[in-house]
Amino acid sequence: MRWYKAACYVLMALGLVHSMSFLTAPPPPANETEAKLDDLMTNYKSDLMGVQRSQGDLFKGFLISFSVLPLTMGIAGLVAGRESARRIAAVYFRGLLVMTVVSIVWWFHAPTSFLAASMICYGIAWLKIS
Repeated sequence: MRWYKAACYVLMALGLVHSMSFLTAPPPPANETEAKLDDLMTNYKSDLMGVQRSQGDLFKGFLISFSVLPLTMGIAGLVAGRESARRIAAVYFRGLLVMTVVSIVWWFHAPTSFLAASMICYGIAWLKIS
């Protein structure tokens, strides 16, 4: 169970660390190109099924969601009973395997390391919990 609990805590840490991405102010644009991109991301809105949203709106929603989801998964894992821990570990391991591959291909080292660490812990827990 200690691998299982460790995985839950790693997921919760991922959510907390990731929340800094939308709780802290972004750095100012370094040049004119970055300023233009920032302006477009913030102010250029498209119609998405009757709702006006900018790419910045979508990105911020993703940032918040990616912080809430690992926190929720970690907490749900901790409050689950021992009898369901093995099944939860199996499901989380598989989902985190996919997320880790996505992270390797499209993201960067910080989320990848948290995802991989929790995936490995859940994988070990899945094998060890009887």
